[in-house]
Amino acid sequence: MLLPWTFKFVCGIFVDLSLISNRNYFILFSFLSFITQLLVAFRVFDGPFMTAFLIGLCTLGSAFLDAVIDSITVKEARIDPVYGQRDL
Repeated sequence: MLLPWTFKFVCGIFVDLSLISNRNYFILFSFLSFITQLLVAFRVFDGPFMTAFLIGLCTLGSAFLDAVIDSITVKEARIDPVYGQRDL
């Protein structure tokens, strides 16, 4: 399930160039990861392929969330003139 993490840099570029707020992406992909984890936990879909797909989708959501969190951290660090750049 490491394949979605290989696309993290693409997610980071997409987040940096998008016009939508990063907090909206944070909410959207948190919800996506949460729903897919619930579907796997309660075994809504039977079969190994659908379960693997849901786990991969959850991992992709987590990778995208990591890119969003990195972007928010950098933007907030640039606001603080004293300790912002050094705390990264």
